[in-house]
Amino acid sequence: MMGRSSSAAVEAVYPGVSDNQALAASFRDKTFSWFRRNSGTALVESGIEHVYRYSYGAIFADNQPLPGLGAWHTSELPELFGTYNASTATTAEKTLSNTFQTILANFIKNPKTSPAANWPEYGNGTIAILAYNGIVNADNFVQPVSSKTLDGPCDALWDAFLDYRP
Repeated sequence: MMGRSSSAAVEAVYPGVSDNQALAASFRDKTFSWFRRNSGTALVESGIEHVYRYSYGAIFADNQPLPGLGAWHTSELPELFGTYNASTATTAEKTLSNTFQTILANFIKNPKTSPAANWPEYGNGTIAILAYNGIVNADNFVQPVSSKTLDGPCDALWDAFLDYRP
């Protein structure tokens, strides 16, 4: 267990935000990032080849159930399956849908190759972030980033509270 109080540990990982924002961020990281990191790591360590991880960041006004919600778990599904509202979709949303569907179809056809040109396999310290900052074209839809970008709170906080090792 950690040497300092739980609240101090959380404040160190989420500095400069309100308690409500820290609570929301810690819930997101424990519920999604921690599980994905551990699952991905377990797959790689068990010898499974061609493991890929991503974080989706596209935000479209017509796909926001609450103003300012941003991207959330499963918010990529309308673009992935082409079920977005065609009457309110932006050009970027339509482009992203086509890009995402093409990349996924190519990966299904050949799962031994990367879904996109610069999508790194998981386990080498990088994760793909998809469609962040309005980037929706096939040539730049994927941006590799350090896994610490998403997994930093898991490493710094959640591993100390949750012992997941056998």
